[in-house]
Amino acid sequence: MLCNFSDNMMTLWMCFLLCWPALVLGNELKLVHAIFSHKLYAPVQLNSTKNAADNLPSKLDYRFFLEQTDDMNNTVKMDLYKFGKFLRDKYNLFLGEIYFPEIMRMRTSEYILSMTSGQLVDAGLWPPAQAQKWHNTLDWQPVVTDYVPAERDTLLLGILCPSFKHEQELILKNMSSTITKLGYSKIFDSLSDKSRFIIEKPSDVEVLYSLFETLNINNLPLPDWGKELYTNGSMKNITLFSYDLLSHSILQKQLNGGTLLKEIIKDTLADQINNSKRKLKISLYSGEERNLIGVLQSMGLWKPHILNSVESLIFEIYQKSPREQYTVKLNYYNGVGKDTEALTLPGCEEFCPLDKFQKYLHDIIPTVDEKELCQLNSIHDTGSGASLKESFNYYLLPIIIIHYLLYL
Repeated sequence: MLCNFSDNMMTLWMCFLLCWPALVLGNELKLVHAIFSHKLYAPVQLNSTKNAADNLPSKLDYRFFLEQTDDMNNTVKMDLYKFGKFLRDKYNLFLGEIYFPEIMRMRTSEYILSMTSGQLVDAGLWPPAQAQKWHNTLDWQPVVTDYVPAERDTLLLGILCPSFKHEQELILKNMSSTITKLGYSKIFDSLSDKSRFIIEKPSDVEVLYSLFETLNINNLPLPDWGKELYTNGSMKNITLFSYDLLSHSILQKQLNGGTLLKEIIKDTLADQINNSKRKLKISLYSGEERNLIGVLQSMGLWKPHILNSVESLIFEIYQKSPREQYTVKLNYYNGVGKDTEALTLPGCEEFCPLDKFQKYLHDIIPTVDEKELCQLNSIHDTGSGASLKESFNYYLLPIIIIHYLLYL
């Protein structure tokens, strides 16, 4: 944007505001990447009148929660929409008002909450410009999103990889004495005795905590057997401990964080090599809280906490002059207010040169094919809701359509 500066101080100030953040201290904004997350929610009936015992999921399992949960309450939806509006306000001049599919990429997983979150953010980010309005009172337009089937999604679902699960089991075995010393084993036994769930490890409590959080945020009754451990912080502490076990090894960091960072670096390098001639301006990744936690842990930026309904790590890519390499500026959106917190990689300045950024993350960026790293060929238990859904779409649905046409 070109600003017509005059001697009038008010005009000068307004021009400064309008040009920010497309131009920061002589740096021109070239590209934006953002990884944002929704919380892990439990598959319960949000408007249920059932008692606590009758409104519980059939099992405590991370993947089961991802597959079966199909709704969030309206407050959470509004928070995600507001994050989209935050991006619109912050990058309005950089993106422009007219939506073109080439300008933005929204990547979700195949799970419903990831897709829903992406749509809500898109609704806030891309209200139709006057030229794109198609309804007088509906301030919304369809925006393209993309996903990969769960069993092949190493970008957002690396935590479900057989190799990640195996690594997690080894780490858990090595941490067994620590878990006992912390008194967590007694809590596992107590919860198992009082509930109908089998709770044997920190990740079981993490999933249980998300169940209680889901019930609490929707003003639904909490089971008596877990109220005290939920309210006194015991479940929360074990959940934070479980988060720490997600990034103990290099392999874990590569699969849950490294693949996303590799994608961001690859796109940034492509833009730099092409002298920013590509039309792509912003890439968004709609993940779940473990995605964001994994990226922050892999970068050495994680501060243990329970995530809000939406949080995001934003990568702003700048260039000072045409002959200089790109730099990376990190901002963190914690879902509270409209401000972001500037983050800096250890040993790097606020505007971190891309080569220095790459060097710091070298160990956690996968160098082999992600499918090989994930050991996708060793998957034998793909009898998930995702696989069943694909089977239905590709095989049963055509049969139903043909049957319908025959009897018209």
